[in-house]
Amino acid sequence: MKMKPWAATVVAGLTLSAFSGNLRPAGRAGAGWTSDSKIACAYFFYWYDAASGAHFKNPDGSDAMTHHPPGDVIKYYTYADPAWGRRELLDMMAANVDVILPVYWGDRHNVVWSKPGLRNLVAAALQLAAEGAQPPRFGLFLDTASLRIQSPRGNPRT
Repeated sequence: MKMKPWAATVVAGLTLSAFSGNLRPAGRAGAGWTSDSKIACAYFFYWYDAASGAHFKNPDGSDAMTHHPPGDVIKYYTYADPAWGRRELLDMMAANVDVILPVYWGDRHNVVWSKPGLRNLVAAALQLAAEGAQPPRFGLFLDTASLRIQSPRGNPRT
């Protein structure tokens, strides 16, 4: 049986979610969460690329950002750089974020940033964990708007 394109996206996301549970050693924060635990989760949009202007500028050249990163880091602001993902994770750790929910758009147009961005973010989290840090756990934020793009007729049910 052939898998629908959107189903592959869901499977990839669930695999990422399951894999990322191994980032924290057993017995550390997160292992003892209960239904009464207060858990801080944060959506994470990692599609920015200062070099190309992706998500910095609209197609008409106007400003696409409501809030801008500090001037000293803007030139390094890109999903393509694991060091940027590391800085973002360190900021989240300082803010006591327990779970990061990176947006995932796996359609054929947005996969150019979605997959490498996730790979770089996971690489940064694994590096932090290897250094003894406790990066946030990863969940999946599957933006279903990508399903309309992926479907040949714009209908995710087909």
